[in-house]
Amino acid sequence: MVKSKNIKKVLSVLLVLIMVLTFSSNAFAAENGTVTLTLDVEGQSPVTYTVGINDGDTVYDVVVNSAVGDRAEWSHADPENPAAWILISLDGYGSEPYEAPEFEWEYYAPDYLGSDDWLDLADSKLRAKYADSEGLGLWAGNGTGYSNDGPYMAYIGHDWTYKVNGETPGYPIDDPELDNFWQYYMNEAPVYAGDDIVLDYGVKVEVFSY
Repeated sequence: MVKSKNIKKVLSVLLVLIMVLTFSSNAFAAENGTVTLTLDVEGQSPVTYTVGINDGDTVYDVVVNSAVGDRAEWSHADPENPAAWILISLDGYGSEPYEAPEFEWEYYAPDYLGSDDWLDLADSKLRAKYADSEGLGLWAGNGTGYSNDGPYMAYIGHDWTYKVNGETPGYPIDDPELDNFWQYYMNEAPVYAGDDIVLDYGVKVEVFSY
């Protein structure tokens, strides 16, 4: 027959083991490696953070949980996806559509090609991506222009974009209007230990179909 004193000792040891295992399990669940987050603002030196991540974290979680979180403004601005978090501004840098030096609300962009580098770039991107676009035509203003032919547009403006390990996160879809690719919002893009995330702010020139 086991003495009660020995039973108490055994129970004490078991209790300690259970507590150790519990704390170890919680510690493992609380943080599962780190990722690198770099903020790269045009004209400034990049700033890099090392951020701990949990299983199931997204790029949004990384940004919020880093030193950047309380400096960022977010919105649920996408009516197609009300759960999506959209970065509106960070450190005071937000979306600023490009206004050409000879700005009028509407004008024929080819009249200015060769004298405006950003319009030139939008024209070349349209021609490269959509061979039937015939380049940039009407400039509507507020950072937006239309191709000479076909359902194509160009946008120019200062904006935030992000990449994970040098790639735009997302997946292919069968929808020509979205160029057959769905780009993840930050709260949709999963992250894993060792990932390299870059948030970049500067002039962006994007061309797309509509």
